[in-house]
Amino acid sequence: MPEGSEARVLYGGELLMFGFHEKDAGAVVARLRREGAPGGIIYFSRNAGSPNEIREMNRQIQAALADPTVPPTPLLIAVDQEGGTWVST
Repeated sequence: MPEGSEARVLYGGELLMFGFHEKDAGAVVARLRREGAPGGIIYFSRNAGSPNEIREMNRQIQAALADPTVPPTPLLIAVDQEGGTWVST
């Protein structure tokens, strides 16, 4: 690696997206920390609430999983649309 360049350790979990059952950001964060630092999360109908609830949950999860020792890398956030209609506002 060239002198003066910065390196960042990539953990295996950062290559994965995690689905979850919970609708509570605190519970989601606790489980994600146990299972590994995720690269993203995916919402399913079981945990998708109103647009405002999802927006707030995204904010809480992003903030709680942020690592202050490295430049911020936002989570990839996805929605499963199989078997139903997803309406974004």
